Amino acid sequence: MLRKFRNISFGIKDWLSNYKLRHLSIGKVKQLDKTRDDKFEIVNISWEVHCVMSLYLAVIIRDYLRFFIKNTQVPGECVVKAHWEEYNNSYGDEFIRINKDLKQEWTDIVNSIADEFDELVKVFTFEAYKDLSIPEWDEKMAELARKAFADLGNIYNDLWW
Repeated sequence: MLRKFRNISFGIKDWLSNYKLRHLSIGKVKQLDKTRDDKFEIVNISWEVHCVMSLYLAVIIRDYLRFFIKNTQVPGECVVKAHWEEYNNSYGDEFIRINKDLKQEWTDIVNSIADEFDELVKVFTFEAYKDLSIPEWDEKMAELARKAFADLGNIYNDLWW
């Protein structure tokens, strides 16, 4: 009877531990100075977040990129600069067409970077890379992270609108 109770008890503890890990608080933005936009911090972060920080950062970046591109109306400056002559010398219907094409290119770039972060998230599940040894898995994760963050760095200045 005692063994059965222990098994139930351990099962409940495991379930509660897993539940808590799936419902962590990633914090809340606190404005430190109401007159300045650059004075804020994130407060009330769950202590356990450090266990899954890499995963959470990858998910946050991926989801925020997808939200951003879904709601932005204009192409990023990096895309406009790449097609500056064509963009600058167009008028009327041609300008509308070029702007639409550039917006589509910008959408594709941002979504492809979000896909890179999605691939990084998949590494954490182990399912996609279950055949790899631990050192190979570590190297695969580091390689995906380097590429995703380098590509994010290329568009970072254009992530406002």
